[in-house]
Amino acid sequence: MEASGGTRKRAPRALTGKHVRPGTGASASTLITLRQKLQERQKYREVYGVDPPQPTKPTKGRAKKR
Repeated sequence: MEASGGTRKRAPRALTGKHVRPGTGASASTLITLRQKLQERQKYREVYGVDPPQPTKPTKGRAKKR
């Protein structure tokens, strides 16, 4: 670390808040579901040679002011 004009690293923060879920890991049923989805994608790639289409999320439009 340089004291004069250099960049300093930030102190690491604990991972807390809404983006980090408590617990030790995913449940067995979640892991099975993820494995099935990955296998389906892999089969799709083998058959069609491209990635499967991703579902589009509906966008929330803002209401217009009158």
